[in-house]
Amino acid sequence: MVHVPRLAARHPGLRLVVDHLGKPPVGGGPGDRARWRRLIAAAARHPRVHAKLSGLYAASGPLGSWTTEEVRPFVEDALELFGPGRLMYGGDWPVSLLAGGYARCWEACLELLSPLSPGDRAAVLGAAAAGFYRIDPALLAAAHDAAA
Repeated sequence: MVHVPRLAARHPGLRLVVDHLGKPPVGGGPGDRARWRRLIAAAARHPRVHAKLSGLYAASGPLGSWTTEEVRPFVEDALELFGPGRLMYGGDWPVSLLAGGYARCWEACLELLSPLSPGDRAAVLGAAAAGFYRIDPALLAAAHDAAA
């Protein structure tokens, strides 16, 4: 993640995604969080850099040892730094199965996003990704209707 700001500055038209929020130190100490925050904040200063809210598991020990409360400060930091328009949910399947299961990860995400307005929550859960990846919602709806 340390190279993201330099890459973004060197190629201002390049759109970048920081996967897994740059692997924040879930379960680590305050110094670990401060270092991660400095790095992610430097990346977030570039408007074409987005981040993916995924893979937020324990930094050490078993993948499933994380709690929603341990993840919360990192999600709050990401929302503050990127805003809902540049933060996108990712399910991290199949690794999420090793971290307590997809349902556990999804429910934690919904709880962490519950303070957001419906529009901001919709941005994180789909609209930001659709915009970044240039997915036309009308085409998705048409494909869904054709498959039904």
